[in-house]
Amino acid sequence: MELMVNERFKRIAPPLSENELRLLKEDILANGCRDPLVVWNGVIVDGHHRYSICKENGIPFQVMEMSFSSEDEALIWIARNQLGRRNLNAFQRCELVLPLEQALAAEAERRRRAGISLYRQTGETGTAGKKTRDILAEMAGVSSGLLRQVKAILEDADDETKDMVRSGELKIHTAYKRLTHKPPKAARDKSESAADVLRELLRKVTYGEADPQTVIMDLTRALEMMEG
Repeated sequence: MELMVNERFKRIAPPLSENELRLLKEDILANGCRDPLVVWNGVIVDGHHRYSICKENGIPFQVMEMSFSSEDEALIWIARNQLGRRNLNAFQRCELVLPLEQALAAEAERRRRAGISLYRQTGETGTAGKKTRDILAEMAGVSSGLLRQVKAILEDADDETKDMVRSGELKIHTAYKRLTHKPPKAARDKSESAADVLRELLRKVTYGEADPQTVIMDLTRALEMMEG
């Protein structure tokens, strides 16, 4: 049986380590492909590695057909499935869900519209208004502040730093602090004042963008500027 590969589906799942891939291959060669591959209209949704091993070695496999309304819905299912069965650390869980931001934003907009319609009809508010980043954080089992830190690391840190955090060798907070480290006071823009720092901190707190570490760092900066 020939199945199709969707690169978006293939990339969303964290890659197996060399050891995990070796153990999977040894198990399939010894015992066959015991778990069915999950497919949607002939496209692999779950089981890319198993499919590759089976095709390479002529091993038969079963498929389980699922129904999704869109690729975005399938992506969300893949992420939840991986989170439920893989032993991933906090950084890896955030890395898994962050690509769903656009898909969940579209879903949140649909919920918002549905909520307005529900309110007009019944006076009930429903669940509209929940922020996308909060949904992603809940999926990953972390705070929205930690999710924001991981996003910054993925966007701005070098590959070595990302690998160190991904492996657990470097803590997320430490990597984020290094990434956002401010230059010495003498090198800062002279036009920046403590009031500017505090106003920006107030904005972050108001919109839920400031975790405790950020609050401490910004308050420390403001104090240093007032004392200097």
